[in-house]
Amino acid sequence: MVVRRARVLPTVIVLTALFAARTARNAEAQEREQPLPLKRVVLFSSSVGFFEHAGSVEGDKQIEFSFKTADINDLLKSMVVQDRDGGLIKAVNYGSPEPLTRTLRTLAVDLTDSPTLAEIFQQLRGQEVELKTPQPLAGIIVGVEVRQLPRGEEKVAEVEVLHLRTKEGLKSVPLESIEQTRFVSEKVDKEFQHALELLAGERTADLKTVKLDCQGAGKRNVAVGYIQEAAVWKTSYRLVLSDDKKPFLQGWAIVENTSLQDWKDVELTLVSGRPISFVMDLYQPLFMSRPLIAPERYAQLTPRTYDQDLRSREKEFQATGKRRAKFESLDLAGGGGGLGGGGGGFFGGATPHTSEERSRVVDDEMNLTQGVQSAAAGQDVGELFRYAIKTPVTLPRSESAMLPIVNEEVQGEKVAIYNPSAHAKHPLSGLRLTNSTDLHLLEGPITLFDGAEYAGDARIEDIPPGSTRLVSYALDLETEIVSESKPEQPAIVALSVRKGRLTIKQQSTRQTTYTIKNSGDKSKTVLIERPIDAAWTIVSPQPAEKTRSLHRFATTAEPGRTQTVVIAEQQDISETLLLAGAGISQIEMYLSAKALSPTLRKALEEMIRRKTALAQLTEQRSAVEAQLTSLAGDQERVRQNLRALHGLVTEGSNKTASSELTQRYLTMLAKTEDDLVRLRSRATELLQEEQKVRTELEKYLAEVVVE
Repeated sequence: MVVRRARVLPTVIVLTALFAARTARNAEAQEREQPLPLKRVVLFSSSVGFFEHAGSVEGDKQIEFSFKTADINDLLKSMVVQDRDGGLIKAVNYGSPEPLTRTLRTLAVDLTDSPTLAEIFQQLRGQEVELKTPQPLAGIIVGVEVRQLPRGEEKVAEVEVLHLRTKEGLKSVPLESIEQTRFVSEKVDKEFQHALELLAGERTADLKTVKLDCQGAGKRNVAVGYIQEAAVWKTSYRLVLSDDKKPFLQGWAIVENTSLQDWKDVELTLVSGRPISFVMDLYQPLFMSRPLIAPERYAQLTPRTYDQDLRSREKEFQATGKRRAKFESLDLAGGGGGLGGGGGGFFGGATPHTSEERSRVVDDEMNLTQGVQSAAAGQDVGELFRYAIKTPVTLPRSESAMLPIVNEEVQGEKVAIYNPSAHAKHPLSGLRLTNSTDLHLLEGPITLFDGAEYAGDARIEDIPPGSTRLVSYALDLETEIVSESKPEQPAIVALSVRKGRLTIKQQSTRQTTYTIKNSGDKSKTVLIERPIDAAWTIVSPQPAEKTRSLHRFATTAEPGRTQTVVIAEQQDISETLLLAGAGISQIEMYLSAKALSPTLRKALEEMIRRKTALAQLTEQRSAVEAQLTSLAGDQERVRQNLRALHGLVTEGSNKTASSELTQRYLTMLAKTEDDLVRLRSRATELLQEEQKVRTELEKYLAEVVVE
């Protein structure tokens, strides 16, 4: 039976809204400070953060944390716990839910796929309901169907109709006339209400409780760390240019607190690396579909798969060794801090505040065996760079902050960057920026000021210490560039013969002339960018820089003068000619090449001589074969005439004339036969000689080598 989707029961909407509001109030009431203070936050530029809580417990104690439901999977995947003074973390407990869809499908009314009113009635066939329609009605649901009913003049519409079995018999009620529905069965009504509560709870119950059972004697230090989704921290820069000073760079880190709690005096570290991170659903129970097994006599064999030997895999893993990730730290004012970063935290060390902490942290490495029975070995995913904000940071939840991370002079040179794909007439004002700091500059926007004036905006990618990048921030209207290309015809530069093949190497050249006019009052370094074309090689001048996709040519444009840069490129083309199948005219064409050596000229001339001799023999044989064909035709014509004469019945002089003509034809046949014998012999001789010359030519072509 086809059922068209219709409006949902008003009861569903009302109950869902009421339950959602109630659950939201409960969730809000549950939000509270975590039992262990948040001490350290490490934010990565891959949308994750590491959060570490630390504090003291005494004796056996259960610690409860509250987390967003969406963060439970990351928690289960990454949580590390330590009882650093001899205690043990016996268990980590959390409420494990049954999948919502699985629960909903066990109820009397399945609301999994947002069913329509008609679909709900279909599920409740056989149940008794009371309906509020223009006339109250009660009965047992039989089913729903779609009918074509008239609507106005000459119009027909599809209408869903509910069929009920009442005391008076079967009745049909259009669904659109139903204002209210009540389920008579108390069980059905309760399960319907329960389904609505499950749906509302899925959307609004945002907090889950995680319990840690700590066992031990006395007062002990406990730490809990975990990975959680966090807003990506970003950077922005200000760069001040000056004619008589080095450029001055100021960098800011933009940080958002999207967690449930306020950050109060936390040790904040910003890491520019991008560790691999993913989400795996570990919170929802997993149910595997089980196969249906037939009795053994009916079962069939199925293919098998075999896993590798784990012992050999473990040896391979151990042989790879380990290496530590390198970090660099930075204080709040942007000062340096070299490589290193050992410490007692989970991620290479927090910044200690007291001298006692500093002395303890130096030798304190992360040890997951403290407080747990087993430890897991990790693998380094690459070089990481961090900014450790040494001043404790306080940041309320749902707020953002800008923290200074760079504040010093850098090396830079003003340049004009010309790329016709950016602008065909003018270059861009730019800067060759060298990261002369000890810091790793993370990608981000730069606002440039030339003196006290705003000059433009630019972007940089990650720049390690000592690396150089170009930035462009405005259109240089003082400088104009015109380019003109001049291609040339390819010329043969080398010829060689080997194994019956003539290899011809040709070389094409092209020139592009850039005419630069500097209308300013200062000399400029102009960088001309050209896409790298793998088919062409730069002859002159050599590029000053080369990127993955571009060549850059540098020149100095003096004020008020015209400067030209001529870039010459060449392209090598190689082709092969099979000499056995080449014509004489094709080979003769290369005799005029300037790159032809005397030895190769002699070899090509010998090829031409041999091919000419072969062609003459072929021509002679063809002529003889043509004569043979002609004589064979004459012979057949004479024979036909003789057959015609024998058929004539004549008397007297006619017999005599016929006899003379017959004799004449016989004489012609004899002469033609002699000529045919002679020509066939000549054709055979020519064919043999031709085959001999061809064999000698092929042997010569295969053996001649001239480089």
